[in-house]
Amino acid sequence: PDAGFTADPKTRAGNKVGGAHEAFTSIFAASDPEAEIVDLLRNPEGNTGYVGEMANRIWEAIYSENCFHPHEDGRLGNPASHECAEESVFYRLISGLHTSISAHIAANFYLNEDSTTISLGSDGKPLRKFRPDCREMSRRVHNFPDRRKNLYILYQFVLRAMAKVESQFVGDLSIYDTDNKEDDGRLKQEMQLLFTRKLLCQKTFDDVRFLESPMGRSLIPSMKRMMSNITTLMDCLTCEKCRLWGKLQTHGVTTALKVITAPEGVSVPLRKAEMIAMVNLARQLATSVHYIRNVCPEPKVDLEEQLRPLKEANPPLFNDEM
Repeated sequence: PDAGFTADPKTRAGNKVGGAHEAFTSIFAASDPEAEIVDLLRNPEGNTGYVGEMANRIWEAIYSENCFHPHEDGRLGNPASHECAEESVFYRLISGLHTSISAHIAANFYLNEDSTTISLGSDGKPLRKFRPDCREMSRRVHNFPDRRKNLYILYQFVLRAMAKVESQFVGDLSIYDTDNKEDDGRLKQEMQLLFTRKLLCQKTFDDVRFLESPMGRSLIPSMKRMMSNITTLMDCLTCEKCRLWGKLQTHGVTTALKVITAPEGVSVPLRKAEMIAMVNLARQLATSVHYIRNVCPEPKVDLEEQLRPLKEANPPLFNDEM
């Protein structure tokens, strides 16, 4: 999808679903009639210079205000520290989103002014290109193995959600029809191809075990409240581009939760905005994995360089065959 995430006015009012997962429906149910379509290719997620106290406070608020249980002294703690597995998974989903955003910032850190690297968009206009800062990737991602793991967990979670509603993406390809038949045809082919990929054809996340306990299912209203909190906090971002990507991906996580928490066998109709959000979130997560594995891979430890001081200090203990 090249465009943004404005909902189709025809789908604003309907598709109310019964069951516990209905709790997630209302968070993004209303669409702003003044919303604008945004070309995400022209506004890629990356470094905007929005750093410092305000940016840190947003994430601190997201983590501190979105916990299931307070400590005895009243402070809110890390849900991953509690015994309930469902709480831990929810925390890891939010951490995974944070990691993905961090990876995009590091991989798209510097604006590339070299005109030879500029490619053209679908409308023939040039797209801006960025260069990575791999030291920033290490500082934000590689130095924290748990963050990478949480990114993979979120990626698996979203892929499983998409696989469960495959029929809504490829069952009726006419939903992608616009006035541009060439682009429509290409998009339909790509969507069909997407759902034949191995990652979407195999079960990457055990949704049956997720929220299987009575306590786990009782947490669904709390999850809805926390996702609503996160969405509200994203509105506090004064950086428009940050707010755009933050809300789009939060919408995607909310949609994935709505699908995964649905009782087995219950249909979960999705709005156009929800489908667009989840597909774009999956794309961002896949790109993040590519960034941390290929663009800025984890630095390899140079054992020879580490041993050099020891060799110089204790030459008899080492030989060239080591």
